[in-house]
Amino acid sequence: MASGIGEHWLAGVMFLLAPIASAAADASGIIFSGGFEWVCSPQLALPDGMRTWQPVGNISYGSDTTHVRPNVNITEWDNLWGFSSVIDSVPVSWPGFSDAPAPTLRNFGKWNYVAAHFRTPAAPGNLSGRFGYSEVPSSPPARVTMAISSTCGDFAAHLPTPGCLKADVEAGNALVFWHFSTTAPDTACALQPGADYYVNIMIANPESVVPQAVVVGMNSVWQP
Repeated sequence: MASGIGEHWLAGVMFLLAPIASAAADASGIIFSGGFEWVCSPQLALPDGMRTWQPVGNISYGSDTTHVRPNVNITEWDNLWGFSSVIDSVPVSWPGFSDAPAPTLRNFGKWNYVAAHFRTPAAPGNLSGRFGYSEVPSSPPARVTMAISSTCGDFAAHLPTPGCLKADVEAGNALVFWHFSTTAPDTACALQPGADYYVNIMIANPESVVPQAVVVGMNSVWQP
């Protein structure tokens, strides 16, 4: 696999625009949003080093690098994938827009991790979808690791199925595929109705990254 990094993005669907559901976190990493409370560890001790939780970021959409939404609360799914451009004012709840311009986190600290919370509907039907990782042309490229877990900042211990983790992925490749089925547990992430989850993301090769912050974007495509 390739190593290094420049400007990159985890493509997805949009992000935010006008006011959205607010969230606040104290020094311990406890987040309060819409009456729901959970804990994100301020730091994670991983084999390749310590990762610091990043709750705020600067967001652009797709290939548009001119218009950036600063200081966005990236602890909630709706604030990332609930918008398709900076002119949207009301977020679309999970699973958000399908195959819209990817929300691009333009200041992802290479030793940070991001965790975006979402809750699945009580009656999801046959919903299924996937994430993909795309790269803004630059060199050297970054690799990413993504996991959907029931725990904030978790990449191993609380995954619904083994397929909820995609590690060390190069740009241009698929990340996690999710659905509401028990089939293919090793290759797909089996979600449950009415449950809380986190999309956890980190740079897989921070030791090779030259900048202190990178640009990542993630696309989200789903179907009923």
